[in-house]
Amino acid sequence: MKPKIPSIHMYVRLALAGLAVLVAELIFPATTSAHVKWFASYDVTEPPLPFAEVATPVFFAVFAGFAGLLFLAFLADGWAARRLPRLKSSELTFNTFQEKWVRLGTGAFLLCLWAIGLNILTPELHTRMAWVFDVQFISAFCIAWRRTCVISALGFCVLYVYGVSQYGLFHMLDYVYFIGIAVFLAGISLPRLARIRVAVMTGCLAFSIMWTAIEKLVYPHWTQEVLSMHSRITMGINPETFIVLAGFVEFTLAFYLATGRGMLRMGALVLLTVFIMAMPAFGRRDVVGHLPLIAMLIVPLMGGDSALQRFWRLPGRGVLLNASVACLLYAIALSLFFQAYYGVQWLEYSRTFL
Repeated sequence: MKPKIPSIHMYVRLALAGLAVLVAELIFPATTSAHVKWFASYDVTEPPLPFAEVATPVFFAVFAGFAGLLFLAFLADGWAARRLPRLKSSELTFNTFQEKWVRLGTGAFLLCLWAIGLNILTPELHTRMAWVFDVQFISAFCIAWRRTCVISALGFCVLYVYGVSQYGLFHMLDYVYFIGIAVFLAGISLPRLARIRVAVMTGCLAFSIMWTAIEKLVYPHWTQEVLSMHSRITMGINPETFIVLAGFVEFTLAFYLATGRGMLRMGALVLLTVFIMAMPAFGRRDVVGHLPLIAMLIVPLMGGDSALQRFWRLPGRGVLLNASVACLLYAIALSLFFQAYYGVQWLEYSRTFL
């Protein structure tokens, strides 16, 4: 039997999908992904903006718009998963190419962080404890060999726990993706973690991005400080409206990273492009801080979906129903993240923001 030659229609659809990615990059600037705490003065003990003030007409209009776009995206996602299965997953051997990228990216990140001074996992979390310097260097050294990656995983866990002890859980929830990296690296040596390491790492990354997206909405003045230094990125849009758009762009892309299938790899490409395009505007600190995120995004970009994305699908159901369920999950996720953000901040700092 002769192999089936792809029709011209397939290439047209792929070209249109690529064009959609490009248009998304032009409409929503890459700098919306900049991590606010790296560039603005902030106080996490300060109570966030009450939800009654967040829930403006602009907020609901943007939410409705993104829910509609997401519905269309999941219709295309379901179609692609059925008609173009090679977009859904890759035949590349996971333990070779993708794993090396993660190790290379996180190792380079640790060395850069080690070189710029005493910091706990990110450029903003400073410390005077010299042993943190040693743990980062040892973790970077051990990541060079597969058998010693578990030591690097332990190093990430130690540094994360120390970060929680110094800066609090509320602050460190921005960086849950480091736990995902630790699980991924430990899974190289531990068979019990090998099957779930991709799902856990991708889930942790999506969580961190959605968490910081909520931060933009409930602490808008932090982002306004960044915009005041980079006013061009608003493209003339009212700063308050721009911040809402930026928060929803970030939250929606992260949600799709955790739930998409057929078009997941293109979603990962959009996020990867966003992080890379943010680097020239924000400089060396942004480059160093985003290195591990870029390394993590290589996995869904090259490998496609995992158990995490497949978990949200209704097997044997139609594309329309799955797209509807995905939009419902999107609304639920947005609500839960708001509740969690307010709740954790209140529990840790005993503030009232009703």
